[in-house]
Amino acid sequence: MSEGYVENDQLFAGIEPPGSFDPGLVSKSKDEYGQGGARIRDVGVFASGVGRVNVLRPGFRYFYSYTVDFTEDVEDVAFGMAVKTLTGLEIVGGSTYGVAQIPSIAAGTTRHVAYAFTCNFGPGTYFTNAGVSARIGNFERTHLHRILDAIAFRIDPLEEREATAGIVWIDGEFIPLSRPIGR
Repeated sequence: MSEGYVENDQLFAGIEPPGSFDPGLVSKSKDEYGQGGARIRDVGVFASGVGRVNVLRPGFRYFYSYTVDFTEDVEDVAFGMAVKTLTGLEIVGGSTYGVAQIPSIAAGTTRHVAYAFTCNFGPGTYFTNAGVSARIGNFERTHLHRILDAIAFRIDPLEEREATAGIVWIDGEFIPLSRPIGR
């Protein structure tokens, strides 16, 4: 080791990893549909230095990722994702539609998609959706392939956040004041 440098395996020594994988935590309500032309596979959440995880920790950065294999020539391609509660309430979602569409993708092409996020979910179990939409020929935009409840992940309660409630953590704190703000 060079003087002044830390070996990579020592970088996180003593720090709890930003997640783990529970093989028993799987989506039992997975549903797929679409017009064809592409197929989504290998859906998962990943943590840097750990790999695939499905037990996440608030405050850490993760990557929701999937791979898309295209079987037809398509145009105006967009990728999307969503995170939902067990009851189906969509907490957050995103799409490249209108923002970062790909003008065209040829049959036989494989694309890898990743959505980076900081975990600010409250304790509980959540599902994700994954999708790819495009135009085939002169037809309207359509879902080529979409997976609802593709995977499940869980956030375990942390002792330092026991007093929080709700489905998102906003990193708030109560501050005692001597007078109202703005006066």
